[in-house]
Amino acid sequence: MKPEVNEIRVKVANALDSARIRVKTVATLIKDYMEEKEVIIETYIKIVEELEEKVSQADLPPENDKYRDIKKTNKEIIDKLIYRRRDYCFLGLC
Repeated sequence: MKPEVNEIRVKVANALDSARIRVKTVATLIKDYMEEKEVIIETYIKIVEELEEKVSQADLPPENDKYRDIKKTNKEIIDKLIYRRRDYCFLGLC
């Protein structure tokens, strides 16, 4: 085998190994980022659930339109966060 061919093979192998390491590093960074976001989402959901429980336990007058709108918006936000979390888990990032 010619020395040039062997040298090219070594360079290709080194480049592939370097690319593999970079991809693995990026994947690890993405996973760490998503785990951090998951903690934030879980914390937000827990806080909202606690607040909803306190509101339901309080002796308040019947709901008005503004309260219903706020409650609906919060539910939509929570649903979006849960949906995104499921997407990330589906992709193997959680």
